[in-house]
Amino acid sequence: MKARNYKSAFLSAAKIISLIIFIFSIPSLVAQQKEIDSLKHAINTSKKDTAKIDLYEKLGDAYRTKRKMDSSVLSYRYALEINEKNNYSLQKQCWDIATIDYLLYERGNYSESLNYASRHLPIRAKLNDTAQRGASHLVYGHNYRELGNYRLSLDHYFKAYHFWEIFHKGRNEPPDNTYTILCIAETYLKMIRLDSALLYTQQAYKFAKRDSVGGLILLSERITGDIYFAKGEDESALHYYRQYIPDFVKYKEKNRDLGFVLNSISKIFQKRNQNDSAIFYAKKALTNADEYQDQENIYNATNLLYDFYKDNNEHEAFNYFKIAAAAKDSMASIEKIRQIQALTFSEQTREKQLSEADAKDAAR
Repeated sequence: MKARNYKSAFLSAAKIISLIIFIFSIPSLVAQQKEIDSLKHAINTSKKDTAKIDLYEKLGDAYRTKRKMDSSVLSYRYALEINEKNNYSLQKQCWDIATIDYLLYERGNYSESLNYASRHLPIRAKLNDTAQRGASHLVYGHNYRELGNYRLSLDHYFKAYHFWEIFHKGRNEPPDNTYTILCIAETYLKMIRLDSALLYTQQAYKFAKRDSVGGLILLSERITGDIYFAKGEDESALHYYRQYIPDFVKYKEKNRDLGFVLNSISKIFQKRNQNDSAIFYAKKALTNADEYQDQENIYNATNLLYDFYKDNNEHEAFNYFKIAAAAKDSMASIEKIRQIQALTFSEQTREKQLSEADAKDAAR
């Protein structure tokens, strides 16, 4: 009886959180669209290129808030193009390139992200900007991790750690490498080096809570839950996943990570034969994945839902099967693109090295 009441209370809390997210998102969406329309009008009526740079940057940020990432990248590219044409501000060029390479990484365009990250190199050298050097290595680490080159990813993350340490020391500030530590932890998780992943995550979680940084608290909770899930310690995993869901609302986070958490909770309840709870969380994961066009979590959620319905509702099961098949095809295409991107960037790097070697020989 106690377990049933606990399960009911947990489901009710999750439903209330979902309702809160929906209610508070409506006025926000209206305000976001008004801001976008206003910025577009200002760009069209502005006669000064320098003003357009600032307006395009603001438009890119507005699109990013609205999760229209392609439009966001395009806006920042316009700002960068005008800036470079007028040689307006090297610092702004550096910031815009940093934003573009990160957005491209988030979109899964790892090769193009690496190309923009490499454009950081000469600019950050001119500016002698230690923070930007750290940021560049973070982006390199992100891209190489997703391309499966974990060793190279860790190499860049540790370089990022080094530059951030120098940056904060130079400003007489306490070290702030919590995000970098979490990036290292997630890479170890992908390498199935779970003890190393847990060690780094626990360290970062302590720092994130000490500094009250909501986004990093959330990331720590999600990665810790994933580590325990990978270890097969489901109760510990649920503990962190249960913290993550209300914190996602509390810290007003907006990313696809919620889908991973919801799918993992569904899988845990599936193992326990608690199908009502498992179905509830799988459907929530699917809703979240649809919002982000997140094919990975769409596939995972619909695969779970197909398993739940295949024995008692063939029509419903077939619908989820079709969605899962489409998501799988999309993921296969994305994987092929990633492989091509990895080969392309490796070839571009090799050609650049050969070109630099030829230039040195010619100069002798």
